Amino acid sequence: MACRFPAAANLEAYWQLLIQGHDAVKPAPIGRWPEGMTPPGGYLEQIDGFDAPFFNLTAQEAAGMDPQQRLLLELSWEVWEDAGLLPSSLAGQAVGVFMGLSSADYTHSQLRDPSQADMYTITGAAASVTANRISYHYDLHGPSLVVDTACSSALTAVHLACESLLNGDCELALAGGVNILLSPMIQAGFGAAMVLSPTGHCQAFGAGADGIVRGEGAGLIVLKPLSLAQADGNRIYALICGTAIGQDGLTNGLSAPSPAGQREVLRRAYARSGVDPSQVNFIEAHGTGTPLGDPIEAKALGEVLGPGRKTPCRLGSVKSNLGHLEAAAGIAGLIKSALALHLRKLPKTLYADMPNPRIPFERWGLTLALDTEDLPADCQAGVSAFGFGGSNAHIVLSSIQFDQASQERQTLETLPQLFALSARTPASLMAGRQQLSQWLERHPETDLFALGHTLARAREPLNCRQAFVAASPAELILDLRHAPEPVRLPSPRPKLAYLYSGMGSQEAGMGQALLGSAAFCTRLEAVDAALRPWLKHSVFDLLSQNQQDPEIVQALLFALQLGLTAHLQALGLQPDAVLGASMGEISAAVVAGMLDLESGARLLCQRIRLLKTRIGTGSLAVVGLSASELDKRLEAEPVWVAAINGPTLCVIAGQDQALSRLLGDFEREGIFVRPVRGATAPSHTPLMAPLGQRLLQDLGDLRPRPGHLPMWSTVQVGLIQGEALDSSYWWQNLSRSVRLYPTLQAMLATS
Repeated sequence: MACRFPAAANLEAYWQLLIQGHDAVKPAPIGRWPEGMTPPGGYLEQIDGFDAPFFNLTAQEAAGMDPQQRLLLELSWEVWEDAGLLPSSLAGQAVGVFMGLSSADYTHSQLRDPSQADMYTITGAAASVTANRISYHYDLHGPSLVVDTACSSALTAVHLACESLLNGDCELALAGGVNILLSPMIQAGFGAAMVLSPTGHCQAFGAGADGIVRGEGAGLIVLKPLSLAQADGNRIYALICGTAIGQDGLTNGLSAPSPAGQREVLRRAYARSGVDPSQVNFIEAHGTGTPLGDPIEAKALGEVLGPGRKTPCRLGSVKSNLGHLEAAAGIAGLIKSALALHLRKLPKTLYADMPNPRIPFERWGLTLALDTEDLPADCQAGVSAFGFGGSNAHIVLSSIQFDQASQERQTLETLPQLFALSARTPASLMAGRQQLSQWLERHPETDLFALGHTLARAREPLNCRQAFVAASPAELILDLRHAPEPVRLPSPRPKLAYLYSGMGSQEAGMGQALLGSAAFCTRLEAVDAALRPWLKHSVFDLLSQNQQDPEIVQALLFALQLGLTAHLQALGLQPDAVLGASMGEISAAVVAGMLDLESGARLLCQRIRLLKTRIGTGSLAVVGLSASELDKRLEAEPVWVAAINGPTLCVIAGQDQALSRLLGDFEREGIFVRPVRGATAPSHTPLMAPLGQRLLQDLGDLRPRPGHLPMWSTVQVGLIQGEALDSSYWWQNLSRSVRLYPTLQAMLATS
């Protein structure tokens, strides 16, 4: 949901206004009306403000747009964000847009002088374009329409959206309404009709009810079939159980409320919803605060909801807080009710401490919501909106219990989290950082896992970006406030490569913290199944053990590498290329799609089996010298450079006695040395020669294939095609030196 209401620029501010019982009505802003005309009302601030470049609009086109169009366009972006939907993911989809709009103030002002018309005048003033422009901007292909039923416009739009979803016209719907007060003519007309409150307050259902106070604002909601929303793990504010619209027909006056018409639309809504009217906990009434309208509405509610009640139904009206938002009145009430159901609190209604004596509340099974009250977990509500031309709408809501917690969240929420921010411009990004830090100060108990997930997966990645890592709200606030301003990078996104290591990178317990990741576990299950024909134990069982067996260590590294890849990809980190060192090349080939998982598992396990036959013939160690220096030092020794990992970092391998003597010499010279953990055979040296024929024979039927990602070979120092990864290549992988550093240099030089 998203909204812009008087004194409430967003959902959080709206809820605080309601829960604190504030009245947003005030005198008209200076310059809004002719001099000397400052009627009280619920007014928005800066209705002329609009970020045209954000929506790829020119200043000229934006100036020609009805502010109602501009406001709804801004809210459309905010509502997608609140729903956790990427706007780009909606392009080409059957998404409907249903808007309630009644005011034509801007249209009348624009069409007054033909000489001022330009190419944007018609689209800027057309009511239909209010919805069509949203559909156009996001490339939405569902129904797109505007409805005008006066004060019931927004709820009627919601009704039509629900019908469209049920009929299959769209798969997702955006619905709401807007109202902005620009012309004094309608104000004067209401004054002549004697419906404006002389006291300047909407005193709905109160003894002092004396008329309406006009207001402006807009609200949008995203609608989706319940089963799909639950399957997608969406946050659900409330469930719409049923809707109905109707018309009073011929009554004693065009603009006079009809108890029969209201009663009929209520009965149809509850019949369709399957909700027993006597079980409804509260009603967000139309509640305009007029001497005629309030008693008629209360009577209709009492006749439909009163019979059979054990406890009275709470009755309230948000018009006491905002004024009458006319075409947007219904969406203000609907958003209030959805928030109340979601947060289990019913805000109080203002100016009704002395109830209207003409309404027998108790006899009709009603009571006024005069204090903020807690709501039960299982709660039903109704929302009404009645147009002054006789078009009525009612929507039945219910709370919904949906446990969205997951094992992933329970396990990972204790770890430091990544927080990715983006915006169109550096200035907007800095403003976003400030807004987030202020929000965190107001919500110190924030679930950082949920926040990080939302920022990473449910926000459109715009071109100006910054990321932060923090383990607590306080740490994140500090980073947001004191981190340097973003700097411009030479390209939209640096290329990303995944590098898969060989033996020596393992440690006891690694990977256990990721067992809460759904993507990690799903991939690990597949790897476990692929390894089972070769491995006696489950990968999941082995993760918690401090294994030293080289066979098990290599199998675990393979499984963890593929599981971690799946986890990173689920976070949106897609590699542009892959490469591996030693056995890590098998993982790289699987990720690149050049080997299927089963072939990769088989290759790994047969490689391990062959290496076991060479245990005791030598070992490996890391040395802090360059390959050229080592070539000189090893010239007369049965020891070779097994891997070149950096300009002055290599792995050497050879017979144990010679290797031990050399390492002792290096240590005495102050040169860094470290044995490779778990490596008990001198791989990547000529000492592997006895294994060649057997490996070529065992893997002769290996069927590599073209991949979907580039793979850089650390054997051949360059890009390699999938078809080349046959048994001959994997013999080279085992027997030749790993040339990681030269491969990285070549890759960086070509990217």
